[in-house]
Amino acid sequence: MPIYQYRSEDGKLEETLHRSLEDRNLPVVVEGVTLKRVTVPERVFVLSGAEFQNQRDDVLAGYHRKECAEGSRFKSEFTKEQIKQIWSES
Repeated sequence: MPIYQYRSEDGKLEETLHRSLEDRNLPVVVEGVTLKRVTVPERVFVLSGAEFQNQRDDVLAGYHRKECAEGSRFKSEFTKEQIKQIWSES
């Protein structure tokens, strides 16, 4: 079922709801306030089940792949102290 955004006339109350195509343009009453569908949504929802990695996890995964591929031959161009210093600053 599609997801739509609804907003009050004064813009103070917003709701995001699952509604059928037939009912999407009908007003919604929440706590006694009538909400109308936002025809141009501010956000686009994509439900894929995927998660975003943060940069730290991405870098660590890269080091892991290199270590798995090269084994004990893998040597970073940075020292352990340099890497610790960089991560402590971020």
